[in-house]
Amino acid sequence: MTNFAEELPSWSIFTMDVCYEQDVVQARQRARQIGMHLHYEHQELTRIATAVSELVRFAYKNGFTQATFALVEKKFRISVWGLIPDQGGANAAWSDQNLCNDARSLGLIGARKLMDEFTVTTGNRGIELSLTKMLPLTFPVITQKTLDDLRRKFEGDRLQDPYDEVKQQNRELMFALNALKNQQMELEKLNRELAETNQGVLALYAELEDKALSLQKASEAKTLFFSNMTHEFRTPLNSATSLIRILLDRQDGDLTDEQERQIVYIQTAIADLSHMVNDLLDTAKLESGKVKVRLTTFHVNELFTALRGMFRPLAGDRPNVTLTFDDASSLPHMVSDESKVAQILRNFISNALKNTESGEVRVSAHLADDRNMTLSVKDTGVGIPEEDHNRIFEEFVQLDAVHSSVHHGTGLGLPLAKRLATLLSGRIEMESSVGRGSTFSLILPFQLHSEAPPKRRRETAAPNDSILSREGMLDAFSPELLSKNPIGLRGRHDSTSAQD
Repeated sequence: MTNFAEELPSWSIFTMDVCYEQDVVQARQRARQIGMHLHYEHQELTRIATAVSELVRFAYKNGFTQATFALVEKKFRISVWGLIPDQGGANAAWSDQNLCNDARSLGLIGARKLMDEFTVTTGNRGIELSLTKMLPLTFPVITQKTLDDLRRKFEGDRLQDPYDEVKQQNRELMFALNALKNQQMELEKLNRELAETNQGVLALYAELEDKALSLQKASEAKTLFFSNMTHEFRTPLNSATSLIRILLDRQDGDLTDEQERQIVYIQTAIADLSHMVNDLLDTAKLESGKVKVRLTTFHVNELFTALRGMFRPLAGDRPNVTLTFDDASSLPHMVSDESKVAQILRNFISNALKNTESGEVRVSAHLADDRNMTLSVKDTGVGIPEEDHNRIFEEFVQLDAVHSSVHHGTGLGLPLAKRLATLLSGRIEMESSVGRGSTFSLILPFQLHSEAPPKRRRETAAPNDSILSREGMLDAFSPELLSKNPIGLRGRHDSTSAQD
């Protein structure tokens, strides 16, 4: 028999020969005794003892001659050694994979599942099969003194009679069966609770589905109401606008200063109501999916020219504010829905002018990348608090007058612009802080693709022709601008009513 004592690790606890079948029982007892001194819990002791007995039984049947119990770093390791002659590569048959496929090693396969690690080492000195278990956290740091105390305690332990060991195994088996039964009962209890929870979840899903259906019907009813009522509102609004135009044109006689002032108040109120009706109708169309994208080929510079003419009256009322449109002639043509792009920009410019008492409102454009173009409106106005950056894109939300202009709208302009940007495969970005102004940017693909080829705008058309269409005319204009253009207001509603 070859002695491996000189090759044992420095933290070796105990070494025994494996010569007889009774050595399997002795190895099991020794593993349990050492495990108790290492502070393992009862279940872990059972696992270690069972794994060691299967390892040593496998070693006895396959010619291994020694078993070693040692501490390696923070692990408890049990190894069996043997000099197995290498005849034509026989040592390769002891590989980890071959042990898994060998019918003789079924017990060893089970032992490996009870421990943390299993290793097979082959070399000139023979073959080593090792099982490793992590030490409990309650065990102190391994030192020479710790090892000496462990060996001293272990030497005082007596081996039990084999019959007593059988009784111990039976007790461990009964304990394991009882623990398994408790786990099974706990599992059944959890299954019952899970079944009850599933029933509750199913009931909740059914309720949520009913709520979602109710909300969908309510949304459809709201959309239908908005669509119908806004159409009905336009007839009296058009009539009132026409009457106001007749009065202001003095077709029925002169007006006193007070009468003219009162008529202008009425005109402003009608403009506010008309603005709200237009926003509600556009919002309803977007929600119902009735808004279609009509692609045309246009140039941003031409769009800026049309917007400059539209906002000249409103900018004239603010002598301390300069409305500037940067030159965009170097940019490529855009393929998109020009009227919707104009509607978004009109909303940005109108808000910027209303919330800027002095300084500048600058409209510019540049290429964001090789696919997208950025159209920006930057102002030096009051700015928007950071906590309100997301709220302003919610419908019917108006900021506190402390941070915003005294001019209030419907709270639908920016939400509508955001939806239109999404419809055009783009997005809206905003940078703003109180007292430093705001920048609203529309980022769009400048070549939006569609099944139908885009229509190119007629060169003979008026500069404002495309953005005076039904989709966008004066939708984002303020009441001040509407009051200065009653004829344009009348024309917008007359044409819209006819087409709707």
